[in-house]
Amino acid sequence: MKNSQSEGQSFASYLIHVSNEESNELKFMIVTNQENEIAKIELGVNEQVIEQELKVNYKSVYWIYFKNAGNLTYKFKRFDKDGNLIRD
Repeated sequence: MKNSQSEGQSFASYLIHVSNEESNELKFMIVTNQENEIAKIELGVNEQVIEQELKVNYKSVYWIYFKNAGNLTYKFKRFDKDGNLIRD
C-alpha cells in the first residue's frame, strides 16, 4: 500500500493491489477530512481517466477500482469547488 500524501493532510490516497486466483484488480482508497477543499479529482491511470467528486469539508472515504494492466502509471489532478485546478 502506498500513500501519496503525508500525515496531517486533508487528502490522502492509498494504492491497494489485490492479487489472488479470482481477482487481479487495483484499488485506490481516497480519504478526506473536514479540512478538505478538494471538490473533484481526476485520476489518470495509464490511458484511462477516472473522475470522482468529493465532499468539501467532510470526512469521507472513496474507493476507485480498476483492473491491473501490468505496468502502472498514475497521476492526480485536484479541483476546488469552483472547478479551478489546485496546484501541489
